[in-house]
Amino acid sequence: MRRALRTTLTAFALLPALAACGVGRAPRTTTTASNGAVELRKDEFLVRVNNSYQGIVDVYAVGRGIVDRLGTASLGSPSTFRVRLTQFPPSTPIQIIARPVGGSGVANSGPLQLSGGEVVEFSVNGLLAGSVLIR
Repeated sequence: MRRALRTTLTAFALLPALAACGVGRAPRTTTTASNGAVELRKDEFLVRVNNSYQGIVDVYAVGRGIVDRLGTASLGSPSTFRVRLTQFPPSTPIQIIARPVGGSGVANSGPLQLSGGEVVEFSVNGLLAGSVLIR
């Protein structure tokens, strides 16, 4: 338990540094077909973020010290991101995290055991601590 907490805290500490580095790639926002269907590879899952916070938030997937910035979610505009499971060690619990751009606080999904093809709905509320995860 302490090791997991230490790893999570280390990952949180690295978030501002990684954001400042600008990881050098475009966000992986997913667009859907006209019928609304999204095809996923068997090693991918989707994160749908509904942002009701007062501003833009950066969204991350975190697992075993690996921090992957998925992109940004704007206020009132749902955002969808693809995440590849292969970038995390097998059987790694993954957390979805949202941090306000230029602000403080964190919305955290808690640890999730995810498999390919799953869709995670993450609602970032006005009070970050009150954010809700729906699987």
